[in-house]
Amino acid sequence: MIGLAGSFHCLGMCSPLAMAVTSMRPSALLNRLLYNTGRIMTYAVLGAFVAGVGYLLPLYKYQNIISIALGITMLVIGFGGLKKVGFAGMTLLMQRLSAFLKGLFARQLATKKRGAIVVLGALNGLLPCGPTLIALTWCLTL
Repeated sequence: MIGLAGSFHCLGMCSPLAMAVTSMRPSALLNRLLYNTGRIMTYAVLGAFVAGVGYLLPLYKYQNIISIALGITMLVIGFGGLKKVGFAGMTLLMQRLSAFLKGLFARQLATKKRGAIVVLGALNGLLPCGPTLIALTWCLTL
C-alpha cells in the first residue's frame, strides 16, 4: 500500500536519478536490475534493523501512542520544511547527510562500473524519503 500510494512521489523524485545511473551503458536492463538490487538491499537492512529495535523494546504496549507521536512528528517536519521552519538539529543533520551522500554519489558515478551501480542503488535507499520513513515507522511499531 505504501508503494502504491507513494508511486507518484517516487516517479518524480527517484526516476530521474535511476534513469541517469542505469542508462550509463548499453545494457540498461542489467543496470536497472543491479541498481534496484542495491536499493532493495538497503531497504531490507533498514527495515530489519528498525523492526529488530521494535522487537527488542517492549513498544507493543505503547504502539498507539508511538504511532500517533511519530505521525505528528512527520507532519511537523513536513510542514516545517514547507514554511522554512524546522528543528535546527534535524535540519543540520539532514544537510550533512545529504552532502555526504552527494559526495558518495559523485564518486560512484565517476567510476562507471557495474559494482558502482549496485552501490548507487544502495545509496539511493539512504536518501531522506517520506515513503521510506513511513515504512520504517510501520516496522518500528509493528
